[in-house]
Amino acid sequence: SSFQVKQCDEETYARVLEAFEGELPESVSFLQAPVYGRLQSTSGKAIVYLVGYAKARRIDGLGVRYQAAGGLQYLYFPYGPIVASSAPELFSTFAIEVKKIARTLGCAFVR
Repeated sequence: SSFQVKQCDEETYARVLEAFEGELPESVSFLQAPVYGRLQSTSGKAIVYLVGYAKARRIDGLGVRYQAAGGLQYLYFPYGPIVASSAPELFSTFAIEVKKIARTLGCAFVR
């Protein structure tokens, strides 16, 4: 697949969202905004910023690592990811890459 998903820092994530603002859906949730990531990190949660692209298609997301009952950790993308142009390949590749990243963070699942 020519689709690429990369983990990045908050600053890069913010720049990507700003650069593609005209292509993003109007209903992008505050819960996918960099400021929400900062808020969650102040409470000790690990934050993951992802950018994905293939030609003119985009998918980006902010994930938060949460602790579930029994000590399980999971990676949650609240009201995300953000999709600028949809395609089945986009979601399947994004899911594969997100699961890899979640495993490196010690997460049992992705929500």
